[in-house]
Amino acid sequence: MKIFEFQFNPKAKKDRFFRVFSKEPAKGAEAQGSMYIVCELANALPTNSNFLERLSNVIEQEYYDPEKQPQAAAQRLKSALKKANSFLAEESKGGNVDWLGNLHFLLLLFAPTPQGYTLYFTKVGGMKLWMSRAGSLVDAGKSIESAKNDEGSVKIFGNVGSGRIIPGDRIIGLTPEAFEFFSKENFLQAVAQLHEEKQFRNMFEAKQKEMSQLMGILFFVLAEALEPANEEKKEGQSAFVRWSEQARLAARQVKFPQLKIPALPLRLPQPVLMLPSPSFLRKKLPFLMLSEARKRMGLLALLLFVLLLGFAILGGKSQRDNQLEQPEEQEQITAEMRVRYNIVDIEQPEVAAILPDSPSLREAQRMIQLGSKFYFFNSSSPNIAVFDGEVNASETLNTGKTIKLGTSSGNSLLFFAEPDTMVFLNATTDVVSQQQVAFPADAQFGGMEQYAGNLYFFDARSGDIFRSPIPQGESVTLKRWFDPLSPKKPINARAMGIDGNVWILTEENEIQRYFRGSYQESLNLDIVPAFRAVRSLKTTAQLPYLYLLEPAESRVVILSKSGQVLRQYMSPAFTNVRDFTVSPDGQTLYLFDGAKLYRISPVVY
Repeated sequence: MKIFEFQFNPKAKKDRFFRVFSKEPAKGAEAQGSMYIVCELANALPTNSNFLERLSNVIEQEYYDPEKQPQAAAQRLKSALKKANSFLAEESKGGNVDWLGNLHFLLLLFAPTPQGYTLYFTKVGGMKLWMSRAGSLVDAGKSIESAKNDEGSVKIFGNVGSGRIIPGDRIIGLTPEAFEFFSKENFLQAVAQLHEEKQFRNMFEAKQKEMSQLMGILFFVLAEALEPANEEKKEGQSAFVRWSEQARLAARQVKFPQLKIPALPLRLPQPVLMLPSPSFLRKKLPFLMLSEARKRMGLLALLLFVLLLGFAILGGKSQRDNQLEQPEEQEQITAEMRVRYNIVDIEQPEVAAILPDSPSLREAQRMIQLGSKFYFFNSSSPNIAVFDGEVNASETLNTGKTIKLGTSSGNSLLFFAEPDTMVFLNATTDVVSQQQVAFPADAQFGGMEQYAGNLYFFDARSGDIFRSPIPQGESVTLKRWFDPLSPKKPINARAMGIDGNVWILTEENEIQRYFRGSYQESLNLDIVPAFRAVRSLKTTAQLPYLYLLEPAESRVVILSKSGQVLRQYMSPAFTNVRDFTVSPDGQTLYLFDGAKLYRISPVVY
């Protein structure tokens, strides 16, 4: 495991004490695990300057007591916390009540198991514990919070939480003021993606001015695979410490504002370009002995050659200089961009399901979700592959028509089959029905969505949008939705979403908004990397955001409807994603690549 400990201005005020303590098991007792304590005592009197040390020692000594009978880690921890409560009760009886209401305390215990590590944790006061897995960030400490203790009570330590830790997990502990700072502007989400000390420092240096007055502690653990048991260990040192000690010691006691941004490397001295002398040319080049005209032509050619050679050398030198200077500058820019553009890297996205190997699924390009069921289809087949994630079963339905477009309405799926047929699938009974509709003969529909009982179709070639009531047996006619006076039409539209406004994604990756048949605006986006091949756009009246899929950049992007970048989820696994869905509450994304169904949940904005 890697451990990073950052203390921000810990001695700025004399009545606030910050401490981090670590304790490793004795040799032969590695099963007891490694304990880390992050704590703060606020509004403290000078007489309590060592209070945190004394309290932590009580817990550590009781937990690691070598005289105790063998016990499970959970039982040892329970006994240690009981001892801590007794210590606090004695302090209170002796008149030391300065700590009441001012103690913030987080204890993390990593106990090794055959499968990895189990984390046991407890917390007091305003300490925060967050955990990140596969890009999702959750408030783990909230799981053990109960009704607040009476401020006069000395039974401080109560509930203990636990959970299995897997490689790639991030465990983040913060003192109250530190949490308040990091929770602003999605900064905590950006921090949760880091894994190297240099990344932390680059990010903090970019926020140096804002952090100059911050007091508190950030304690960050990156879980890695458990060290093999047969690997040699240093005397009295656990696998946990061997992997983390260097990173932890290098990162601790960070104090602002002393940090300085490192200077870019100096340019290398340019070599002197040495051209051959005339005497050298006269001795080596026989054409100088020819006629004057031929001499002049030869000299001209030689001069041109020398100039080209000089430009090539200097150009290559300049390019090499740029290549030498670029890596550090690019790394700094990347660290800043991660914060500014809310980039969340997901190394290994959660696989919600491995889909059966069937032709319908292999060839599918589109996906619709209703509850636990996913419907997959493509524009050259009458088949719909249905996968039920609740029972992990699949089937194939034949609609009798080659379906091109699809959407959902209530408990039904609606499909358009060229040239003039609507296909309906009841999601409860799997009954398929058809109805012919009078579509414009020259229309070439590229997308279909439903809103408020109406179907909307867009024709990317002409830029027209057509609307009709959802057919329910009666004859319906499509009507042009656009106001003839609209200053713009969505020519070359690629995708459409409707929430009352009609949102259009164009082939040029422009996002346009239309309302009541008229163009309103194009979003002015500030995003890095810039859009270059966005495949689809999704939104509904129930969703406050726009969701976009861009496999070319291996990402799903979430935008506010004013164009602000709220989140970019990036993963190499998303390069081959064909389509995605958004849950009605916006908290879960499912992505489909032909073989797997990936899940991002909860979605953090």
